[in-house]
Amino acid sequence: MPDPRPRSPVRAWAAGEAVIGAACKISSPLVAEAVAAVGFDYVYVDQQHGVIANTDLIAMFQAIAGAGAAPLTRVPANTDDAIGHALDYGAMGVIVPEVGSRADAERAVAACRYPPRGVRSHGLLRPAAMKVPSDPADPDRAACVVLVESASGLAALDEIASVDGVDAIMVGPQDLTLGLGLELRGDWQTAPKLMDAVERIRAACERHGIAAGIGTTGGDAARRWLERGFLMVNVGNDLGHMTSALAAHLATARGRT
Repeated sequence: MPDPRPRSPVRAWAAGEAVIGAACKISSPLVAEAVAAVGFDYVYVDQQHGVIANTDLIAMFQAIAGAGAAPLTRVPANTDDAIGHALDYGAMGVIVPEVGSRADAERAVAACRYPPRGVRSHGLLRPAAMKVPSDPADPDRAACVVLVESASGLAALDEIASVDGVDAIMVGPQDLTLGLGLELRGDWQTAPKLMDAVERIRAACERHGIAAGIGTTGGDAARRWLERGFLMVNVGNDLGHMTSALAAHLATARGRT
């Protein structure tokens, strides 16, 4: 019987392949299904900066997986409860925000694993066929992705990247920009100080044999990062693309383009 689950990002990275995804900030299985059906490798549900509660996760994960993408979530905080709930509900990966030290990374990994390797409580809800493996050696295990988005995280890069069980480090460009003392205006996305920090993160991931990830707002930027060796690239979110596309169509309709 074929595996009903989409391919795990961890399996893709083990083969040296990149994954491309998008985020959902809107609390809607229908929207999540539509985003996943575009053909993304993964879709992550944004609990940190979206309007999505724990009670929304199961239906959204079902919709994402049913459309062929791996369901991930950016948990609201680096806590055992947040990570444990997401994994119980069927997440094939968690993106953990505000990881600024080795201890933060170790806390995220421990929350992803059952004792004796971690602290995750056993209490699955989904059918056995949809169970995401918990064995750290399994290439289909849930991905532990940590967000480095601060000056402290940059200072501890090698310590974070060397933590056993961290599968990827993802750049949070906006928060990292602010953490570097820059402003989110003008050409902030190509500021030399930010570009240097992003390259440092990519290089640290390469040294330690894990995937480097980054968030972008569109396909052109995503392509550039993929060409520079990033293996996890996010192409915007449902709300952002919806509003920008509608604004463009409205401008056309009114003859302003």
